[in-house]
Amino acid sequence: MTRRIRNGRKAAITGVLSTAIGILIFFAVIIPTWLYMQQLQTIFMDEVNRRLIFEAEKLRERVQVEPYINPEGSSYRLLVRLTNLSPLESTVTGLYAESSTSGIVRLSENPIILAPAESRLIRTEYLLQCPSPESCEVLHVRASTARGNSFLSAYAIGPMRLPYVLVLSLANLTVSTEYVVTAEVKEGSLGCISRPTSTSGEIAPGCTRRVEVARYIEVRSSSEGVNVGREEVFYFNVAPGNYTVKVNMVNDQGVLVPVLSLGDLTPITVLDDTIVRVNARIDEPWGIVLRLSSPVSRLVLLNSSNPDQPLLVNFTFFVHYDPRFPGPMVNVTSITLTISSESSSGTCQWSDSSGGIYRLIPGDTVPVTFKCELPQNEPTKYVITVSIDESAVEIPGEFRLDSSNSVLIQKVTVLLCRVNRITVVTGISASTVTTTLGPPGRDVLTYINAIEVQTTVMQAVNCPSG
Repeated sequence: MTRRIRNGRKAAITGVLSTAIGILIFFAVIIPTWLYMQQLQTIFMDEVNRRLIFEAEKLRERVQVEPYINPEGSSYRLLVRLTNLSPLESTVTGLYAESSTSGIVRLSENPIILAPAESRLIRTEYLLQCPSPESCEVLHVRASTARGNSFLSAYAIGPMRLPYVLVLSLANLTVSTEYVVTAEVKEGSLGCISRPTSTSGEIAPGCTRRVEVARYIEVRSSSEGVNVGREEVFYFNVAPGNYTVKVNMVNDQGVLVPVLSLGDLTPITVLDDTIVRVNARIDEPWGIVLRLSSPVSRLVLLNSSNPDQPLLVNFTFFVHYDPRFPGPMVNVTSITLTISSESSSGTCQWSDSSGGIYRLIPGDTVPVTFKCELPQNEPTKYVITVSIDESAVEIPGEFRLDSSNSVLIQKVTVLLCRVNRITVVTGISASTVTTTLGPPGRDVLTYINAIEVQTTVMQAVNCPSG
């Protein structure tokens, strides 16, 4: 009997030990294995996300490559402007010249880091050669990035292959007169101009910083038989850069008389084919063109959750100084804003510290922002008018404001709508009870026991007319 009890106790202890050993094996092997697999899954998903982000950034990356050349002795220095057009930081790891004579040449050994929208001019040690028109060097420039992208310059460039044309159109020239037009790279700037063909038809190799072209203006008769001034066009094949143009007239004594000079204050920047048209006979001051513009002419606004408080809205307009004719710096001393409505009046004030005083040079576009408070107790139509008085534009005496082409007033119509919450009936259901009066089959009475109405709350927009 005692032996049986001892054997039973041993069997019970063995079962407990087996269970404990199984649990230990589970925690010692299965749990670490499961944790390891989870860690591998996390690492895999992180790598997938990093790869997706990398590919997305690679697709969005864009670097603009613009090669420049500048004469230096008998050679031509190569410079490269890199512009990061993407919203991401880009690292240019390699910059190469693909030359027609030297093959592929590395231009930079160090990486170039470009912030978003950053533009940087890189001066290289590479010199282009042009011993003759037939053997003149031409090249493209390629930039490779750390993300694996490669960007090629949009044009090839060389001393005999300049990518752009600068066109100068001179109107109202005096007939039977010789004019001399001089195109020159602005002092301290980059650029190069193709040499003109000689009178014998020979083509001079390479390009230079200054080119002079003379032309005799012959008489041209109109349909009425009256001699009128000619309009002549002068072409210059140029590299990207900044230029000035001077026009001189040869008088009866053979002396050059200055007619006009372009680019002294603001250079003629050539980054594409460029046309400049000017009046060569200045009988009156040059016209300056200013334009007011607005992104929208009509705006619909909804009232806020607190209609007792005025609605705050920023309105931005733009003042643009037309760069068609090189002109001086002008001062706009006052820009006026008025706001009108039939039922209520709003107020506006400057949102910056300029106070309406701006200085502009040709090509400038400046934003003009007003902060307005619009009462919103009822639907209202507002008309916002921004204007520049001609007397508020300060211009040097030899210039004038071209009123016929300028736009000095802009209007924006604002419809302030009111949003109301309304209850709309979407359905009606009724329950009925039927009762029989008298003997079966005689009179039946049906009456409504209950009516249930389904409603919903909607938002209704109430806008003013117009």
